Amino acid sequence: MSINDTEASSYLDLKLLEQTFAGKQSVFQSLIEEYSSQVKALVPKMRQAFEDGAYESLEDSAHTLKGNSSLIGAHLVQSIARDMEAASRSRDAGTITARLEEIDTAVERTLFYLGRLANE
Repeated sequence: MSINDTEASSYLDLKLLEQTFAGKQSVFQSLIEEYSSQVKALVPKMRQAFEDGAYESLEDSAHTLKGNSSLIGAHLVQSIARDMEAASRSRDAGTITARLEEIDTAVERTLFYLGRLANE
């Protein structure tokens, strides 16, 4: 597992991934599959919660996404989720809206780079 890409490092903590998963490719691939499945379920759930004004549900989902992203080194998604979690607590619709606009691209690129790493 070695990827040296400036753009990838904008999305992933490459050092953490290398230290944690070196020589554990099958574990890493399983974790990526689980993370992908979870994030693809959480993001729409967060959007719906915001549309419904269900800030507690949004906060819970953002917290889960933050934790899952931390475990896999997805620091940009983790940061967006952290901001959304805090904004949910304070009912800051402007921040939530802005971060929801960013999350799809962040997730897409994160999953792309995780996939590249998994296939090395």
